[in-house]
Amino acid sequence: MARGIRGIHLRRERCSLIRLLHLSRPRAVAGVAALVVAAGVLPAWGAPAAAAPVAVPRKPAAAVPLLDEAAAAVRAKATAAPVEVSALTNETRLVTANPSGSFTLTENARPVRVHRGTSWVPVDLTLVRAGDGSVSAAAAPTSVVFSGGGSGPLVRIGTGTANVALSWPGGSLPAPSLSGDMATYPNVLPDVDLRLTADVDGYTEVLVVKTLTAASNPALKALRFGLAATGVSTVKDRAGDIDFRDGNGNVVFHAPTPTMWDSPSAPSKQSPTATDPPATEPDRVAMGVDVSASALTITPNQAMLTGTGTQFPVYLDPSVSAGRRAWTSVWAKFPTTSYWNSSENVARVGHVSEQGDVETNRSFFWLATDPVNGKHILSATLRVTNAYSYSCTARPVDLWLTGAITSSTTWNSQPSWMRKLGSVNAAKGYDSSCPAGELEYNALSAIQQQAAAGGGLV
Repeated sequence: MARGIRGIHLRRERCSLIRLLHLSRPRAVAGVAALVVAAGVLPAWGAPAAAAPVAVPRKPAAAVPLLDEAAAAVRAKATAAPVEVSALTNETRLVTANPSGSFTLTENARPVRVHRGTSWVPVDLTLVRAGDGSVSAAAAPTSVVFSGGGSGPLVRIGTGTANVALSWPGGSLPAPSLSGDMATYPNVLPDVDLRLTADVDGYTEVLVVKTLTAASNPALKALRFGLAATGVSTVKDRAGDIDFRDGNGNVVFHAPTPTMWDSPSAPSKQSPTATDPPATEPDRVAMGVDVSASALTITPNQAMLTGTGTQFPVYLDPSVSAGRRAWTSVWAKFPTTSYWNSSENVARVGHVSEQGDVETNRSFFWLATDPVNGKHILSATLRVTNAYSYSCTARPVDLWLTGAITSSTTWNSQPSWMRKLGSVNAAKGYDSSCPAGELEYNALSAIQQQAAAGGGLV
């Protein structure tokens, strides 16, 4: 596995909650966090020492000439323009040679491009139908196939030799309607719709329970999805998080503890206007989960599902993502729940205690930086997009260097905190007076430390 910054942590304490968004639906994807590093010409870019594990980028076909750092540097000088080092390009990484002789590495926390034919194309989560009727994203790094209707698997997710398929408990499914990255299967139960949404690393599944009568259906006492897995085994922790692991114990796919919420606490829209009231975060409760070799069983919280104070629709939300290291959030309200590569696509930071909603969140990002090992680093900038804040009042948002994050990272199991890297005083995305925008941090000292270490940070 590639070496990298084990954890970069954004924290916003004693202030309004903010959301750091990485995904612009339904099409292009930008990273949760993007690290931009400028390195001097000496020593040249290349692979780290043989003893260090190296991520091998997927390359275009041999017919397409690949430029290594030396060739790209020559062309950049000759054209007086930046030139891509195509031999180093992968799903998250882009290295360019500059006319000055330096190089710039841009590393995203999540994939932003996909290999197609002999070239790379931007991630595109727009759902399209295949000739057999199945549904999948136009260009996604993780293979996810949704049912086109009928009695086949509801969803299949795969990478390499590892594959997981889930089947709908009720058997046959209606044909879905497609809108952007979402497939909606109407009335899979009376007054219950099923929505599958493509994600850059997997998918999310939401059951929309529209009425109390629908919620009282015995089928919602427990939902037993058929499970067929090859190349992986399943491991469930006490909180209900499920890892699908290969023979070496590596997490290939991860299913966080499934949650549910009702309409008064449903997620607010991601682009509020000046007339919008302060958003209310989802008042989520965890659902029960059990897994065997042939079934994944979800048990909704009946107190919320049929309680006297519940307002409909109610949303039930299990999901699955690829196990690659990327990012996670931790929630004080759910101290043992993992939000590893959450398909909610929101990196939450800060504390909120208003309108009956009390929550504290922190977010962590892992960024592969193996190309910088042994290099002379000129600058390094971490950029994240602040898509929404609870007010226009600026508050400090801190950046820390931390220990490693994994699919087991939770509020009660956070990585060690090494040192503070910087702070930005900001509030973006509440209304037109403080529109959404990027936050930038000087990460030079952290990347210099990585470059000097020549391997993983300690």
